[in-house]
Amino acid sequence: MEQLLENPRQTRERWWHASTRLLLVLGVFFVAAPTTAVAAQAGPRTQAPSDANALMLPNRPAGRFVNLNQAIRIAQEESGGQILSAKSVRAADGSQRHRIRVLVDGQRVTTMEVDQRGRVLRRR
Repeated sequence: MEQLLENPRQTRERWWHASTRLLLVLGVFFVAAPTTAVAAQAGPRTQAPSDANALMLPNRPAGRFVNLNQAIRIAQEESGGQILSAKSVRAADGSQRHRIRVLVDGQRVTTMEVDQRGRVLRRR
């Protein structure tokens, strides 16, 4: 009885394609499965004020930074005044802050500083 032997080159190619597909499937599984499991457990996260004297803010998602337009809206809600000017500055510690000048009561100008988390840090 004569056995049929395959070409060694064809055997290597089949093995190569099968192992490549297996690695691809395993890679997708090990990347996608933990990511979806963590996302499902996390749910919406909110941040608590870090300082006891900090202004109580509405719940904002953790990990998001407040941009200049959002800081202007926060200052407007806090003061109830008219916004005169606003600019973003980089603090000495590297964090971003927003300085907003507000006309309060139609006669007094105050400068409010909002940090990157949306907290009002100071009023002058």
